Amino acid sequence: MVTRQLAAAVGVAAAVAVGLVAAPAASAAQGVLKVGDREYRNPSGCYRNTTTPLRVENRTDQVVVIFHDSRCAGERVGLVGPGSLAVSEFGGSVHVP
Repeated sequence: MVTRQLAAAVGVAAAVAVGLVAAPAASAAQGVLKVGDREYRNPSGCYRNTTTPLRVENRTDQVVVIFHDSRCAGERVGLVGPGSLAVSEFGGSVHVP
């Protein structure tokens, strides 16, 4: 009986380990995001503005959010859809989900 329980426990542990290894990583947007004069391939997260006004060229498959704050917090001042370009006088950062 103990041998069966041990075998079952090892089987479950192996299945969990395989599931963790095979689980997909958090997905980044696919494509290129240009924020000001910098380009980011397959971006994910927050990107600070380095130019005024903020110029965002979204060549990814995700909608990105422009924030007034430089840390992707606070007031949202715009959205930039896939394949779109936006210029924002008040943009401080861009967030990619």
